[in-house]
Amino acid sequence: MISWKKNNVTEDKVLQRNTIIGGGSKALWEYVQILIEDVVEKGYLPKKEAD
Repeated sequence: MISWKKNNVTEDKVLQRNTIIGGGSKALWEYVQILIEDVVEKGYLPKKEAD
């Protein structure tokens, strides 16, 4: 998770990269989104890239 910050990975990048999961399983994609929200809330993953 530290590498996310070090490499400027943000929530929007993670969501975009993993949207393919939704094509295979809607339930799994919903769970992944919950996990991503959790790591954002805990501060491990920045919300989105600053403009």
